[in-house]
Amino acid sequence: MLEKRCVDYFGQDHNCSMSTFHGGCDEWGVSPCDQTMCVMRGYGGGFGCGNVCGALTGAIAALAAYYIRDPQQRSEAFSQAAAGVVADFKQAFGSEMCADIAPRYKSQGRRCDEVVALTARLMEKYKK
Repeated sequence: MLEKRCVDYFGQDHNCSMSTFHGGCDEWGVSPCDQTMCVMRGYGGGFGCGNVCGALTGAIAALAAYYIRDPQQRSEAFSQAAAGVVADFKQAFGSEMCADIAPRYKSQGRRCDEVVALTARLMEKYKK
């Protein structure tokens, strides 16, 4: 369900980061505000400059929104989930950098649907 939600958002007006973030929030009962969605847009395309993949940053942000309810407290559950997602993401794609990943998935008018889909599956795997 989360994978479909994220890919559906990606097919609409969301970029990679917004898609995994919004999909995770919807799935887990967290309500993202408009301003947060504006912030998440800035992470798409590796911060717009090929840096860390937006699908990954959106996933980590969604996990943080789920696990961290008090900004003054640390969450070991979040840290473990984030570490698992990042490690598996790097293993799957060989890098966490958009500049390394996008050329393989974003070609001939295609977007990074497969990257968003796999990232959503990793979110489900590590969210407890």
